[in-house]
Amino acid sequence: MAIQYVKFVSLVLGPQILGGTPIWPFDPTNGSGVNMQFHYAPDGTIVLHEGELGYAITHYEDNDSRIVSAFTCSDEFLAENPNFLNDMVDQGLSAWGGIKMTKDEALTLVKYFQPERTIYIPDPIDPTKTVTKTFGEVSLTENNILTRTVTIS
Repeated sequence: MAIQYVKFVSLVLGPQILGGTPIWPFDPTNGSGVNMQFHYAPDGTIVLHEGELGYAITHYEDNDSRIVSAFTCSDEFLAENPNFLNDMVDQGLSAWGGIKMTKDEALTLVKYFQPERTIYIPDPIDPTKTVTKTFGEVSLTENNILTRTVTIS
């Protein structure tokens, strides 16, 4: 599976359009729809990263408008269409300021966006109590997918 990392900016076109909400090239909750699916599906898809990182990785306090995502396609399709992943970024994300990144550049930026941290959340069994949710350091799997360990205790 070939992967191309990309950094882009969530574009806000002004208060008169969609109430000033960001315009996305894909649905950040499920990695489908909108621009990317219309132009590139089913051959190209958005990677779902592990450890609650999702399809679009931003700063956990949302103080940074930069977003990291990754596109993928099969190795067979890429052999027949060698510029496909580059075109997804250069053409498909041009309106969002999309810039190609190496896996190492993406890892460095995501470590900044999503540092190791601990938060306290209501206990799912007894909401009157709290539990500790720990987000571990982000790393790359052997398939170059971003991941981290999330534990609740």
